[in-house]
Amino acid sequence: MTAGLLGIAGVLLGLFVGRRQVSDQAQVEHGQWLRGQRLQAYLDFLHSWGAAMSAMEDLQEERGAELDLAVENVGEVGLAERMQEVVVARANGPLAEAADAAERATLVATPPLEEQVEDVLQRLMVLSSGLHSRARYESANPEWAAWNRGALEAREARTVFFRQAKADLETVPKPGTSRRRRSR
Repeated sequence: MTAGLLGIAGVLLGLFVGRRQVSDQAQVEHGQWLRGQRLQAYLDFLHSWGAAMSAMEDLQEERGAELDLAVENVGEVGLAERMQEVVVARANGPLAEAADAAERATLVATPPLEEQVEDVLQRLMVLSSGLHSRARYESANPEWAAWNRGALEAREARTVFFRQAKADLETVPKPGTSRRRRSR
């Protein structure tokens, strides 16, 4: 009878251990899949950020020559409106792509990185807003120093995000551990 009870206990223990092993393996595989999704989302976000930043920097550099043209043609009707349209058309496409990529990145990001994505995108939007307002030629002397500070802050925020994303992706999924997302 003791042998029978030990046999039943052994079978139950074997079922439990086997089930635990399958559960751990599924958890690790899911963690690896999620890590791959994070990598792609982070790369897409960084790429779209670079495209938006490049488009805005190109516009900012061209702005000096356009400002000279506007000063020479102060009386020309509609010049400011045309310049504003050019800025909006050329900057908004890459900005929209960056916003979409940021949204995808926040879907798979860990909580600290969600905040970093939002910070990087916000700094990009502030730069865009400043570029749009300066495109209206409200001033013959736009504040390039403010633009340069904003661009530097945007790059620094991107660097912080990159470092945190790298550290996050270096964390290898392990069985029995779970990085649960905090509820908002």
